[in-house]
Parts: sequence; structure tokens; C-alpha cells
Amino acid sequence: MIRSVVLLTGMLCLIVISGCQQARYILRTADEGVVAIPSNNSWPINHREKAVELMTAHFPNGYVIDREEEVVVGMETAQHGQEDEDSWFSGTVTTDKTEWRIVYRGSDPAQR
Repeated sequence: MIRSVVLLTGMLCLIVISGCQQARYILRTADEGVVAIPSNNSWPINHREKAVELMTAHFPNGYVIDREEEVVVGMETAQHGQEDEDSWFSGTVTTDKTEWRIVYRGSDPAQR
């Protein structure tokens, strides 16, 4: 019973978190665009599918991807602590916060 509740809670948290992180336009002009997604990994959520939807909506007759890259967009800091029998250990870890960006353009010169 407890295992089922923990599993259900974990899945619910994953759904809530994934709903907040989607593909978005960074740049959208008549000639080109840049789409950002949280990650290029396909597990547990494939954000690239939503990026493809945005690029296809922008250039319905097709597009060409010019470049893809991971970009640092900020920093994340986490505090960690552990209590021993008679002491307390703590530390701070700071890591880069990144996103994946796709730079693309329309493949048909007439649509640009």
C-alpha cells in the first residue's frame, strides 16, 4: 500500500514538473527561428516533439536546422547537510542551469 502511494506521488510530481517545462520560441522572424527546450534527452519526456511542432508551425513547407547547442542560462545552488552522532556536515553545490537550443530556417526560399 505504502509503495503504491509513493509511486503514485512520484508520478504525479513528474507530470506536474513536466507540464511546466516545454518548448518555447527564443526568436521568431520571417527568415529564421530559435526554439529552446529544457533538454535534448528523450526520457522521461521528449521535449523535442514540441520543438518540432513549433518549427513546423513557423515554416509549414519545411525547415532546415542550422545548429543545435546546449546553452547556460543561469546557476542552480543546492544546500546539502548530514548529521552524524555528534556533528553536522553541510555543503553547497552550484551547477550550471542549461537548456537546449535549436537554430533553424525555412527550407523554401518562397516562404521566407
